[in-house]
Amino acid sequence: MGQLSAKDLERILDVLPVVYADADADQFGRVAIEAVSRLIPHDIVSYNEVHLRDRQVRGLADPPETLWSADAPAIFDSHFDEHPYIRAVGETGDDTARRMSDLLSTRDFHRLGLYAEFYREIGVEYQMAAGFAHRPGVMVGVSADRGPGRDFSDRDVRVLDVLRPHLAVAYRNAMATKSSVPIAQVLDALDEAVVVCNALGRPEVVTERAASLFASYLPTTAADRVPEDVVGWAATIAARLMRNAADDDVPGAVRPLLLSGPAGRIVLRASVAAPGDRIVIRIHDLGPSAGLDVLSPRELEVLQHVADGLTDDEIARLLAVSVRTVSKHLERVYRKLGVSSRGRAVKALGLVPALTNPAGTPESGQAR
Repeated sequence: MGQLSAKDLERILDVLPVVYADADADQFGRVAIEAVSRLIPHDIVSYNEVHLRDRQVRGLADPPETLWSADAPAIFDSHFDEHPYIRAVGETGDDTARRMSDLLSTRDFHRLGLYAEFYREIGVEYQMAAGFAHRPGVMVGVSADRGPGRDFSDRDVRVLDVLRPHLAVAYRNAMATKSSVPIAQVLDALDEAVVVCNALGRPEVVTERAASLFASYLPTTAADRVPEDVVGWAATIAARLMRNAADDDVPGAVRPLLLSGPAGRIVLRASVAAPGDRIVIRIHDLGPSAGLDVLSPRELEVLQHVADGLTDDEIARLLAVSVRTVSKHLERVYRKLGVSSRGRAVKALGLVPALTNPAGTPESGQAR
């Protein structure tokens, strides 16, 4: 299947803000339908939750009158095992985008009771479907339908496949909104200074400890608000991750943000598992230590990675520099702080590990 054009990729990027909009689990179906509708010519678009054990499909359709009567869902369910895509996923586990015509001929499609009693009633001759999420016994996906005329093209299939991972992440985020308040309460109970941003970089959760640090070190910050520098930094990270996601890239290293105020400095570390996931920012209180004034931003960055438990080799790969360069940075850190070891340098500045490793580098059991 051929590559997408630059115009198609641009259109997909334009739709991503819709996909990653703040939607809860109840609203997500409409988000998925809107995203597919903008990208693929269609007559009908559906959001489907396929209950494999109960042999039922529930969801939403646009236009809503597609389900012409209250009995329509039951009619479909009575022919559940005939659906070519559902059968294929059940047999192979492959839920990538496929056309109905990839799985059986038009003649065989017309022979199905599913066609005679359901699809013919709504004027459907061609269909393309894809799954993007699973929970126990349920596959979540979308489908697009067309009436007589032209089948879906290779380009349509490829567009839906590129959209799939974004729908998967957004769905996971939507499901997670049910637990956002408990997570905030847990972080507050642990006295963690954490800001959680959505996939667009907008703050969703600001713990009491984080708000207190912002107010102490950046007195111009309004109560319970995140400084503009932090909001802009998170938005930049989110934009970069979205661009990478279009090429299926793994998120790269995210450099810490160092903020100075009258009382001292705080350093912010961003962690993200994959493009489109929530961005977790942990804030470290560096206090009024005089040592901070003598360290360069790069030296502080290297030392924070040491605090995270990374070896010199791992830090070198993360920063795209040589191991010798990392060693030289650490030598200067030791000299400036008047210490002789990694552990004492970290302790001198009160650094603590990030919540997770931002670049996916395996955690080291012992610093080298």
